[in-house]
Amino acid sequence: MHLRASGYSRDCIALYLLVRSRILGRCPARKIVPPQENVDAMHRCWPRLVLRDLEGYLTLYSSSVIHHGYSSRIRPGVAGLRDHYTSLLKGFPDLRVTIEDIIAQGERVAHRFTFTGTHRGEFLGIAPTGNQISASGMQINLFSGGKCIEVWSVHDSYRFLTQIGAVSHLREKREQLPSKSVPAKSGR
Repeated sequence: MHLRASGYSRDCIALYLLVRSRILGRCPARKIVPPQENVDAMHRCWPRLVLRDLEGYLTLYSSSVIHHGYSSRIRPGVAGLRDHYTSLLKGFPDLRVTIEDIIAQGERVAHRFTFTGTHRGEFLGIAPTGNQISASGMQINLFSGGKCIEVWSVHDSYRFLTQIGAVSHLREKREQLPSKSVPAKSGR
């Protein structure tokens, strides 16, 4: 079939050919790596974080990684993860991360972890307490070409923040705020 003779525009034809080539696998797409290679990358990089080799740990991620579940204040991409983990390592210089389970399927690697440490530096504006912390979490990492391009992370934030005194700190701050007087409802 000759598409041009059928009256289709050049843009319409280009879109058709692009979609058709993707469907037929003729267009370059993400490089698919066997799941075990992604698991191996995780096992290589996580110990680097514990050894304070932050740059070595961050080699796991693409520079434009999309992260979900972290503070909304962190910058996008690997720069935001660098800020996050720098702050975490300053607040907990003896941070330890143990991967409890790891499961891979296709381009995704999911793992459950426990992190422990001592609050010896300022973290989230909270002065060091010397408190021991222990909390758990999970991540799902999407890989392409051996690099994590997207990560979803959840952890027991309440337990973690309670252990460093942040929850009571926030309560005190809230109690120091001037209370808003609410006008009484009229009897009408």
